[in-house]
Amino acid sequence: MGTSGGLAQFDGENWTVYNTANSGLPNNRHHGERIPIDAQGNLWIETEGGVAQFDGVNWTVYHTGNSALPDDWIWSLAIDAQGSIWIGTNRGGLAVYRQGGVK
Repeated sequence: MGTSGGLAQFDGENWTVYNTANSGLPNNRHHGERIPIDAQGNLWIETEGGVAQFDGVNWTVYHTGNSALPDDWIWSLAIDAQGSIWIGTNRGGLAVYRQGGVK
């Protein structure tokens, strides 16, 4: 689950917290109600510092400095039936991630 202090995961016995200090998250603030999972099992996390993709081992972060994202403050993410990741930003409108990067 996402929180204003990072992500929290419960395995049935223990809680694990992921934040900027111990993960690849670009920012601890997460606004989404859920964390979308794509067909390959990657988690997509919206933050106030861009989008983080986590495959269970590696973190990939998309932000205005390394992609076509129009804004780093991400409000929402959704995955459509074709596997495109739709990214709703705070001040920059809508972007879409397809295989190969943010468009």
